[in-house]
Amino acid sequence: MTDFVPCQLGDLILQPFRYRMDRDPAKWLDINSETGMIKTKHSLDRESPFAKDGKYRVLILAIEDEIPATGTGTILIELEDVNDNAPTIDDTPLKLCNQDPRLVRLAVTDRDGPGFAEAFSVELLEGYNMYCAAQMDETGHEEAEKLLH
Repeated sequence: MTDFVPCQLGDLILQPFRYRMDRDPAKWLDINSETGMIKTKHSLDRESPFAKDGKYRVLILAIEDEIPATGTGTILIELEDVNDNAPTIDDTPLKLCNQDPRLVRLAVTDRDGPGFAEAFSVELLEGYNMYCAAQMDETGHEEAEKLLH
């Protein structure tokens, strides 16, 4: 993915460094302790609870042994959105009875961002449409209605 290269200030003699990942909350990355080369070991996900506002923050340590010193570096990875989440129906329990038909609103959400979340549609499974009908609401994307006959 990239190399992490620390710089030394002043007239210090360049000493070899060891590199270590100090903060990688999702455990998505790996760093070569000798070269500082950073690679991904898992897929990065913009919708992960470890990402904030589409960004993932990592803290790297550069450790010098001869003169006991440690430098830190922060890497902020900007994550692009992709269509990697399916829409989900809120699973709020519903009590339905065919003798008392009523309109039921189901909330449908998609964790992907704009351009990847909607538009989608909701359909009933084959064979269930004889009891129910599904239609999108006026916005056409975030809620679906289910009408019992």
